[in-house]
Amino acid sequence: MPTALRRFFSLLLAIAVAAGAWTAYQRYSTEKMSRQVEIAIDSRLLLREDFGGGKPGTQQLLDLKEAGCTAVAVNPLTLAELERKGRVTLLDTAELRHLQALDVLERPGEELKEFPQGLYIITGEQELYEKLHLGLSPLLRDVLYFPGKSVQGSGLAESHTLFIPERYILAVKELPLILPREQMISWSSEGFKMIPLFNVPSRFPPALNEKYWEALSLQLQEILRSAKITLGPVAFPSAAFTYPAPQSTAGEIFRAEELSLGLVEFTQGKGLNELAAALDYRVLRTHQIFTAELGQLGEGRSIERFLRAVQERNVRVLLLYPFPELDPRGEFDAYRGFVNKLGSALQEAGFIPGGELPFLPLSIPTALQSLFSAGVAVAAAFLAGMLLFKGKIPAGKAEKGAGNPEGNETGYKEEITLKDRRRRARLELQKERLFLGISITLILAAFAFPLLDLGPLLTPGFFQKGTALLASLVFPVLGIILFLEPALHKSQSRGYWKEVAKSFLFATLLTTGGALIASGILGDTAYLLKIDYFQGVKLSQVGPFLLLGLLILLQKGQGLKKEVRSLLELQIKVKHLLVLFLAGGALLVYLIRGGNFPVLPVSQWELGLRRHLEVLLVARPRFKEFLIGHPGFFLMAALLPAGIRGAKTLALLLALLGQVSLFNTFMHLHRPVSLSLLGTVYGAGLGMLFGLILYLLAAQAASSDLRVTKMDENNRV
Repeated sequence: MPTALRRFFSLLLAIAVAAGAWTAYQRYSTEKMSRQVEIAIDSRLLLREDFGGGKPGTQQLLDLKEAGCTAVAVNPLTLAELERKGRVTLLDTAELRHLQALDVLERPGEELKEFPQGLYIITGEQELYEKLHLGLSPLLRDVLYFPGKSVQGSGLAESHTLFIPERYILAVKELPLILPREQMISWSSEGFKMIPLFNVPSRFPPALNEKYWEALSLQLQEILRSAKITLGPVAFPSAAFTYPAPQSTAGEIFRAEELSLGLVEFTQGKGLNELAAALDYRVLRTHQIFTAELGQLGEGRSIERFLRAVQERNVRVLLLYPFPELDPRGEFDAYRGFVNKLGSALQEAGFIPGGELPFLPLSIPTALQSLFSAGVAVAAAFLAGMLLFKGKIPAGKAEKGAGNPEGNETGYKEEITLKDRRRRARLELQKERLFLGISITLILAAFAFPLLDLGPLLTPGFFQKGTALLASLVFPVLGIILFLEPALHKSQSRGYWKEVAKSFLFATLLTTGGALIASGILGDTAYLLKIDYFQGVKLSQVGPFLLLGLLILLQKGQGLKKEVRSLLELQIKVKHLLVLFLAGGALLVYLIRGGNFPVLPVSQWELGLRRHLEVLLVARPRFKEFLIGHPGFFLMAALLPAGIRGAKTLALLLALLGQVSLFNTFMHLHRPVSLSLLGTVYGAGLGMLFGLILYLLAAQAASSDLRVTKMDENNRV
């Protein structure tokens, strides 16, 4: 590539990287201010007698508050729970007739036979009756029946009655439906924040979820308007549901009351993203460990998991469920110790138990988006230029020299050769100018796209994700070609290891700069809260290796068509099949081991090592970087001077593995940028340290082998 063009591209790229670093600093400043974490205990625990029975001012509440508990995760009560507390009486038609036969009812006779088959909900509390009416009406609007005082008997006089048809009994009787208003008010007066839990009933068809959320939202709105409580985010803790999140009456209540949303990790609630956007991203990331899993993990590992969620994924609300029944860790004293250890662990990590405001909205200015897009286009043009013009005759060099003054046949041939070289040089110059024109046009187009309204054909989100994906393909390969590959060509020179180390650092800095550009492109609040996310992870893991393979083919100088033809005409041997099988297996493992829920499970020893590194370093570096990619590159680089076949190709592939992993670290956008940077530093530092150790050992071994070979040759002579 011409020097002037290379300098021009380098300048534009440096400006884009600087802008990415500035955006990362702004994000770091925002994340640094968010250090408070809500520890929410399950309301079902507080309603137990050994936890205080839900009564205000109990010692248990004070102990939990002192241990670090700051909020109550409010589970609505079911009809069955209300009956166990003696607040309602549930009678079906057969039971009523039985009471009639026993002369318990005041009005025996044929009148009772007119009642339809179903469930009668009887309560003597006017307020509870109104809450039941408010909760059941959205669900059973057309079939809910209010017999009033027509069902009376001794002990049930002046009671209020609701009726549910028989076919709805199973779905409604165990439905968490009634928010415990009195307890919420008393808990709030004790200094706890209320976090209502809007679950999804398993017995409900998806279309009724909206009605269920409406029933809870109406109750919550009534509580907020009639009493003073400190309300936290409303959380949707169900593992999965397919119906969209509240959009009609419930959604209107969320917006009117300016409620915030507790977005629970690893749930698949379709529509919650739209609700979060409608609430102007008043969102707090939330983490939960269900009761069954809590029993399996135990105290120590559960605290580690909660702490990791807070540190690594910006979680700010922790839902503490009870341990399984009959588990001694569920007793009050043991559970208080669990809460105390969790609160202490958070404080030691620099977090403060307490109420937190929703994540401060972040938006990348359009001008910066344009600069980032142009920076990615510059990197793509840079890489294309390195591939297209690698090894070509620079313009002007063919002009040097003169023809043979002797005029003999040799001079004639040299003159023809010189003309041919001049012609090729002119063609190369034309190609360079054409390439420069196309590159500048594409760079200007990339700069202009974020400033334009292109309608539904190219939405801003689609363009941002596409640009970030292009960056993930280009930057790791560009670092390899620009720095590492030239360093490997100096394998026979003195100070070779210094060149290798220096080129590795430069390549790592370039990849990190590209990752900062990509994270700046996707730096809006929706991405940082994982409401929206980078969807090209798998392609970004495979694509760079395809580009590097293209480079290796072009380096052979036979042309891409000839290389493909030679590959198709290659006689396949057993060793080829073996290599192909091993490479395919390695690629498959590389792909299926990624993600939060990998297809190939992680071994226990690896999980243990991860936990130790997380405790020791906080920002755990990736194994693919500091144990495989980075040190593997140094090892293969050390074997290159010995003339080992394939060492260079393997060195480039291993180096690319480390750089791709480094880039993808920053694509976990919900992770604090400070941890991504710190993990990169750890990965590069440890990888370089291990790599240099392997380099010295491999170089010494190769040198010993060379001396032995020379001694054998001398002995034979």
